[in-house]
Amino acid sequence: MAHPYLPLFAFPPMVKDLVRGFIMRDSPEVDNLDYDHMTRIPDDWVPDGPRYADMVWSIPFLDETDEGSNEPTHIILIIKFASEVIQDVGERLGRHAASLHREINRRRVFGAPVKPPVIAPIVVYDGAPPWDAPGGIPV
Repeated sequence: MAHPYLPLFAFPPMVKDLVRGFIMRDSPEVDNLDYDHMTRIPDDWVPDGPRYADMVWSIPFLDETDEGSNEPTHIILIIKFASEVIQDVGERLGRHAASLHREINRRRVFGAPVKPPVIAPIVVYDGAPPWDAPGGIPV
């Protein structure tokens, strides 16, 4: 069964609000993202085995980096929605991220492999008990 938040975050403005309000709210880079050119990354870029995320977005950085720089050109948000605490969520999202990174390199997109994108796994949690999984960051 699909998580009830899934349809909401299919809209770029909701993802922008998530990034600006929670994920990067204290980062100076929050205003350096080109939200007008956000794109969804198809699920089939990750094989069924390591596929765990519910949604993946790519957001380019506004500032063009120097030609010789290895600075990333994009941030990739791997989003998992959860209504219950998942103790191994970090391990599962890590496998998804690694598989996605290999595919991004193979396709030579988002600056890879010369300027690999920043990959940020995110859990959007709406459960009743407090989040207590390893690596969790309460917000």
